[in-house]
Amino acid sequence: MDRAGNPKKALNWRSVVPGLLTILILALILRYIHRNADHLKELLNLSTATIAALFCVALALVLFNGLSNYTLFRGLGAKLTLNEGIGLATVNSMANQLTFATGGLITISVYLKKRFGISYSYFLSAALALYIIAVSANGVMGVLVLGWWIVAARIRVPVILLLGFAAMASSVLLFKLPLQSVVLPTSWKDRLSRLFTGIQTLTENRPLVGKLLCYQFLLVLLYSVQLYISFHTLSQKVSVGQCVLFSAANILTQAISFTPDALGVREAVIGGVATLLGYDFGASVIAVGLSRLVSMPTIITGGSIYAYFLSRKAVRRELPSLDSDPNR
Repeated sequence: MDRAGNPKKALNWRSVVPGLLTILILALILRYIHRNADHLKELLNLSTATIAALFCVALALVLFNGLSNYTLFRGLGAKLTLNEGIGLATVNSMANQLTFATGGLITISVYLKKRFGISYSYFLSAALALYIIAVSANGVMGVLVLGWWIVAARIRVPVILLLGFAAMASSVLLFKLPLQSVVLPTSWKDRLSRLFTGIQTLTENRPLVGKLLCYQFLLVLLYSVQLYISFHTLSQKVSVGQCVLFSAANILTQAISFTPDALGVREAVIGGVATLLGYDFGASVIAVGLSRLVSMPTIITGGSIYAYFLSRKAVRRELPSLDSDPNR
């Protein structure tokens, strides 16, 4: 009890710990920059053209994310416009910047529920299925790049890297697990049934999955270009193939993010892959941070504008299309 006689609120460590981690990670990065300032000045080769190129790639990433959203949500029965798809992608990125990895996902699910009546479980299950497919596709890209190095270029590659991308490629086998046959209480069976409805809608629509995979490959390539520019800005002579590996591994940060916009996690994943390929870990972390810094103004500005636009749209509810599942 406090002095006013009111019960004291228990400390919510779930909200405190991520904030402390964010501060710690930022402190470590700033400490590295301070201690290596002279070396980084020698490496840095930043120009107006470089900033403009990074800005254009960041804008292209937002647009293609929007196109991917538009295609997915239309496939789920939401009659949204392409502008709404781009808006949701931008607001999703902004929410992840300001909160945590699930912030953007929750924002999208609430919008689809209010405007189109699509249930949370239906959307989240489809989003989960899409993520698993994307992880598998990125793993295949990584295995292909490493395989080309081994067979054609006769380059020795770290075994752990090959095993990691092979594990990502095989993640699609999760769809083969007989989860529906597991004995569970009735309430849990109902939730599992709703979960599988969204997964089946996505996985059984092969044309839709094909389009989404094409967009995923384009997004990987675009982020590879962004990383290529950022690494070369710091005089790290990475190849395009290596940047594809960095970009393909980056998708894992969506599943293991404990900080806003996966701060520290993305740097650790990409920096770890770069280290295995012989590059300096610290410089790799700064390169990832550079691409993040250039993207942030675009995301925050566009997200703020679209947040207002979509909030007005959300109050005007539309029914799902006739070819969607009426039971969700």
